[in-house]
Amino acid sequence: MPRYPTEQLNRAQILYGKGDYTSALTAFTTILEKWPDKKNLPLHVLDHRVATLIKLSRYEEALKDAKRMIKTDKTVSSGYLRAGQILRKQEQDKKALQIYELGLSSVTDPLAIKILREQSAEVKKNIVPDKAKDWLMTALPFEVLEMIMDMLEFWEMIRLLRVCRTWNTILTGMPRLWRNLDAVTPACKKIIKHKTLEVYANRSRWAFTGLNLPSQVAFGTLRMLLAKGRSLEILKLRIRMTLEERSRYVPILMDTKSLRHLDIRHSYLRFTQLFELIHALPSLVSIAVGVEGRKNDLLELSNGRIPARMRVVKFWRNPGGLAYHLGDLLADATGLENLFLTGVVEGKMDIRHLGQLRVIHLEYEAVTGLMRFPACIEKISLACGRESDYRSIPDLSENDRLWNLRDLKIGIALASNISWELLHECGDNIQDLELQNISRRTFEYVMDRISRGKFLALEKLSLCNLDVKDEELGVVALNCPQLHTCKLAFERYITGSGLRQMIERCPHLKHLSLTNNLEITFDVVDWAKSQGITVRYISSTDVALRRIKSQ
Repeated sequence: MPRYPTEQLNRAQILYGKGDYTSALTAFTTILEKWPDKKNLPLHVLDHRVATLIKLSRYEEALKDAKRMIKTDKTVSSGYLRAGQILRKQEQDKKALQIYELGLSSVTDPLAIKILREQSAEVKKNIVPDKAKDWLMTALPFEVLEMIMDMLEFWEMIRLLRVCRTWNTILTGMPRLWRNLDAVTPACKKIIKHKTLEVYANRSRWAFTGLNLPSQVAFGTLRMLLAKGRSLEILKLRIRMTLEERSRYVPILMDTKSLRHLDIRHSYLRFTQLFELIHALPSLVSIAVGVEGRKNDLLELSNGRIPARMRVVKFWRNPGGLAYHLGDLLADATGLENLFLTGVVEGKMDIRHLGQLRVIHLEYEAVTGLMRFPACIEKISLACGRESDYRSIPDLSENDRLWNLRDLKIGIALASNISWELLHECGDNIQDLELQNISRRTFEYVMDRISRGKFLALEKLSLCNLDVKDEELGVVALNCPQLHTCKLAFERYITGSGLRQMIERCPHLKHLSLTNNLEITFDVVDWAKSQGITVRYISSTDVALRRIKSQ
C-alpha cells in the first residue's frame, strides 16, 4: 500500500480553505501525479480536486475526475454525487438523474443510498417530459399563453421557451412580451445564442423597456437597440469603454431620453462626461458608474452637483487621485435614498440635509471632518483604507441619535474615533451588526455597549478577523436575546466554551457560520446541530475537512 502524503495533503487543504483554488489544484494534482498506482488513485484526493475544479468552473475536467472516482470504486457514493452536482450545474438534469440511478444500483451504504435518493427526487422535480412541454407551448391559444407568460420573470420565460421546439414561432408571434432583453444570465444565453443580438436589434416592431447586455455587444448593435428603445427605462451595460469609445457611447446614451435607471459600472467616465450625461437625461433617477479624473475636477465644474430627482447614486472610483467634496457633490441631492461612493472623501462629512437617505455605503481613504448622518438613515456601511488623525472630538451628546438605523457595517482599519462616534449616535434598534478588522479597543467599546443592553434588538451578528475571547461570546449571548444568525471568522484559535454559552443563551439562534482558524471541538458542533441550528463549518485543519467530507 503506497504511503499516504499527509503533509502535502494538509498543505493543499489549507490552500483550499483560504480560497486559493489555483494553488490548491496544483497541490492536489502533484499528489496524484506522484501516486505510484495510477489505477487506484486515492478517492479522498480525487474528491478534493473535483471540488477545486468546480470552484474554478472547470466542469469538463471535474466531470472526468468524478467518472474516474466511480470507475475506481463503484460502491462509494462520492463519485456519483460529484458527477451529478457537475451535470446539474451544466443544466443537464437528465444525465444527472442517470448518474444518481446508477449510484443507487451500485452503492451499498444505507446513508449514501438515502442521499442519492434525495438528490434523484430533487432532479426529477425539474424534469418534465418534452412532449408535455411542447403540448403546453403549442396547444394553448396565443392570447392565453401570452397572458400566462406575462406573469413570469424574464429568466423564467426564457427557461420555458428554450426547451420547446416551437420557441421561434412563439418568440416572433408575441413581441410585446420581450420588453426586457437580458442577454447576460445563463438561462437566457441558452436561447439568445441561436439568434444573435443583431437579429433582435433588426426586428423593427420590437420596443424594449429594459436591456441587460454583455461586454461583447458591438457598438452598432447597441446603437440599433437604443434606437428602438423609445420607451427604454432600464439599461445595464457590462462594456468596458476605452478612452476613444467614450466619445461614441456617451452621445447615444444622452439621446435615450426615457432612461430612468442606468448601470455602466464597468466603464469609467470623467466628471465632465458624467454630469453632462446626468443633466441630459431628465427622467434619470438611478445611476451606477465608474468615475475618474484629477483631484479638483469636481470643483471646477459648474454643473457638478447631483440633482434633486436622483434617488440612487453609485460611483466607483478608478485608482488615482480622485477626491469627493461631499459638500458640493450632494448640496442639491435632497431626494437621494441610496448612496454608494468609493474614493477619497475630503471636507466635513455632514449630510444631514439629505432627508430621504436610507442607505449609504462609503469606501474612503481619509476624511477631515466628523461624520453626520440624517436621522432617517436605516443602513450604514463604512470601510476605511487608513486611519485619520482625530485629536479634538466634540461632545456628541447634543446630536440626535439615529433611531431608525437597523443595519451597521464597520470594517477595514476604520479609525477608532469614527467607530465610537457612530456607535454612540446609533439608537437601540440595531438588528444587523458586522464588524471587520476593527481595533481591539473599538471592539471593547462595542462589548461595553452590548453588556449595558444597547443591542437588545440584534438579530444578525458578524465578527470577522477580530481578537475575540470565549467569555465575550457569552456576554453577547446574554445581552442579545433576539440573535438568530451569527457569523464568526477569527484569525486566532478559540475553544468551544463561549460558543456553547451562546447557543444555550440564545433561544432564537438558527444559523451559525464558523470559518477560518476556529479550533472548536466537534462535540460542540454536533451538539449545536442537535439543537436544530444550521451550522456551516469551514476550518483549515485536516480533521475538519475530513468531517465535512463524511457529511
